Amino acid sequence: MKRKICAMILAGVLAAGLAACGGAGASSSGTVSSSAESRHSDDSPADSKADSSKTDVSTDSSAPDPEKAAVRGSSLSAFTEVTSVEEKEEIEKALNLANMKNTEWTFDKNNYAWILAPVTAVRYPEIEDEQGVSVCVPAAYVQGIDTDGDGKADVRADNYQKAVVGKLVINPWGQVTPRAGLIYTADTAPTIFTTGAEGYGELKNPMATAKYASNGYISVACGNRGKQSTAQDADGNVYFSGNAPACLVDQKNAIRFVKYNMLLGNLPGSVNHFVTTGGSGGGAFAVMAAASSNNREFYDYEIESGAVGVYRRKDGGYSTSVSIEGVNHDLSDGVWGTIAYSPVASLAEADLAQAFEYWLDADFTFESDFQEALAGNLAEAYADYVNRQRFKVSEELLGKDLDGDGLLESVVPLSIDFDEVAYAKTRGYGGSYLDLYLAEFVENLHRLGIDVMQPVVIKKPRSRAPELLGEDRLAVVLAFDHIRGQLGRQGKAVTRIT
Repeated sequence: MKRKICAMILAGVLAAGLAACGGAGASSSGTVSSSAESRHSDDSPADSKADSSKTDVSTDSSAPDPEKAAVRGSSLSAFTEVTSVEEKEEIEKALNLANMKNTEWTFDKNNYAWILAPVTAVRYPEIEDEQGVSVCVPAAYVQGIDTDGDGKADVRADNYQKAVVGKLVINPWGQVTPRAGLIYTADTAPTIFTTGAEGYGELKNPMATAKYASNGYISVACGNRGKQSTAQDADGNVYFSGNAPACLVDQKNAIRFVKYNMLLGNLPGSVNHFVTTGGSGGGAFAVMAAASSNNREFYDYEIESGAVGVYRRKDGGYSTSVSIEGVNHDLSDGVWGTIAYSPVASLAEADLAQAFEYWLDADFTFESDFQEALAGNLAEAYADYVNRQRFKVSEELLGKDLDGDGLLESVVPLSIDFDEVAYAKTRGYGGSYLDLYLAEFVENLHRLGIDVMQPVVIKKPRSRAPELLGEDRLAVVLAFDHIRGQLGRQGKAVTRIT
């Protein structure tokens, strides 16, 4: 339990404390670059025999072990088990793509890339549909797909017709020259690892995107357990399986799987140049995956899932290497860098702010009395939080007259005030902080050419009737993720979303 608490605290600290890595604003992004790949927390050699890459594939060694998964579940007692030589060999055999049955590849002719359908990335998955990984490979690095095991490319880009099961045949001479002018090969190609976890939620195993192929990048996407995920234990009891740090662990396990198969020669790419990327909740996990590279506090969770390249030794330490043809190779869950977009990393403040935005909308219909009461309490807490910061802003630097004196000379304290009469339309909340919020939003609408004096018709998500929204209904209750969604669907901005 102590180890679980430590890892959960670490995940929480990363989420709360690394917002600066992705920028402080809703539209900001950040890049954290590090040599995480070389910072192994335990680089001791593996103590097992070599795993043969010529294993008899007639035995489906890649099939997950449901009994072990059910027994382990989320039990920490399993974490203390020493990894035997036999289990290590079994894991490395099972997660070798060459030994997996039904590995299906499709060819994307528009992006000139081969895409592997999701395969299970661990030996003991709790939820197989959420613990898989997909890989997209630029076709320049590929001769084709070997469908009969003779090592030759039977299906190529020029004769591809439909999805095919087989093994990738790598082209060691293929090159891609991206816009930056670098030259990438099957050995040097970087990997873009997209972290999902929208809203810190579960994600069914997705297909990797092909949009990076033209620049020579390998693309990886994985599923993950999240806040809604449930599984059954050995007795058939349902339990929540997405508690922290399960989501991050699933992403780390996928990184290990892909790197392992690169070392085996089943996939092209450089194991030393992985970059995580994502937006919103995915942005937070992109940051956390990078910041927690090779952190041993997560190793027991990876071991529980049956990840490759992380094993418990008899002395209580860990082995973080795999055996390939009698040679030990370090295998890391770390990445070289990250590019995170709008990472929702500080969850406490994010929850308060979102509840506050909805609470200000007097017409919003909550799903239950409890939800409404909770939003009201969180809104009050958010106002207190903002006021404790003692924000101030210079009208001159901002270029806005916030106190209404017609001049730009004041330094205005920003606060959220409560007055049920003065701010009746926003449930009693108003003040200089919200005045600034509204002024900035209206200015952004003007930059987009949107006339806030004109009404906009949108359909309410929980109502069949459209609503006219004009200046008199303009409120500062907008959640920016919702705005972006409406922009995409409507082709224009809206002045209010309910």
